[in-house]
Amino acid sequence: KELGLPVPGSTLCSLTVCTNSRRIFEVLGPPEVSVKCIVVGGQQKFHGPAIAGAMAELFLRTASILQFGMCILGATKVDVERFVVCSDSQEEAAMKQLFMEKSSLTIICVDNGKLQTGPGREGYKFAAIDPKHIDAILTNSPARGRNEGDDDSVSFQAKVAAIEGRGVPVLV
Repeated sequence: KELGLPVPGSTLCSLTVCTNSRRIFEVLGPPEVSVKCIVVGGQQKFHGPAIAGAMAELFLRTASILQFGMCILGATKVDVERFVVCSDSQEEAAMKQLFMEKSSLTIICVDNGKLQTGPGREGYKFAAIDPKHIDAILTNSPARGRNEGDDDSVSFQAKVAAIEGRGVPVLV
């Protein structure tokens, strides 16, 4: 929102964000914001800010001029046992797949708690943890104050190593 464009000393002179989130559009949409914003047309999901479903998918499929340099996607779960990335609904998973198809780079951005193993919330798969689908996963490290030998710390490092073993870099 506060990014002044063009950025002095950089080649970044313009930025356009395409989103299916009303919250993101509300932040970037005002005329005084120098980042351009495209909001996907369609129906808002019940009890949430996301626009998803058949109309939103049709918008992305038929807007052939929309091509993205990068997409940054959130996820409900990064399943480190099945090596898949999940969303919380089938409609949102389909939207994320369409954004990925139109993008040169795909970055998954999640809180470290979403790197999961074992039983839990299943979710709807939208990508495999594979460099053919995902270019990188961006996450935060576990809370400070934990010792390196704590189970959570070891578990986090093991999860990162498992993902990187599949060829997808993890940026912490």
